[in-house]
Amino acid sequence: MTKLFKHIFKFLFFDENSIKWLYYNNTINERLFFLYLLTLLIPFKEISYDKIYFLNLNMIINNLILLFVYFFILFIFLIFKNISFLGFLRIFLAIEFLNIFNILTIFMNQNNLLYYYSIVIGWYLTLSVYAVSVLAKLKYMHSIMLVLFVFILTISIPIKF
Repeated sequence: MTKLFKHIFKFLFFDENSIKWLYYNNTINERLFFLYLLTLLIPFKEISYDKIYFLNLNMIINNLILLFVYFFILFIFLIFKNISFLGFLRIFLAIEFLNIFNILTIFMNQNNLLYYYSIVIGWYLTLSVYAVSVLAKLKYMHSIMLVLFVFILTISIPIKF
């Protein structure tokens, strides 16, 4: 488990060896999904309201649906690139480990929350571009256009559970 954490954190800081380890290691599927579900339970403060969410089932289900819609649309666009479905899923579950930093939002004021969420969304999209470009062997410009298109498409889907 410590090796998994080490590779996840190295991947969050753009280590190519860690992305390959996460992609090719078939034994970590359950642990990554369990860690993803645990990160969804971390309390956080929303931008628009000063409300702290903890164990909110609606937010957890919305997050799950949006992640998998984003992941499946991105995977469909890359289906001809000979990418393993479970390997690609492992990479995106590792990217979702950024949620662990959401505990910091409890201590932030409204202005700092805007900066924090802007940084996290930028970091998330940059990791997605990096993962797509490394795994699909695309140029960064093509990966940027693909990831931004899928991201905009995903957030424009009205999902409210």
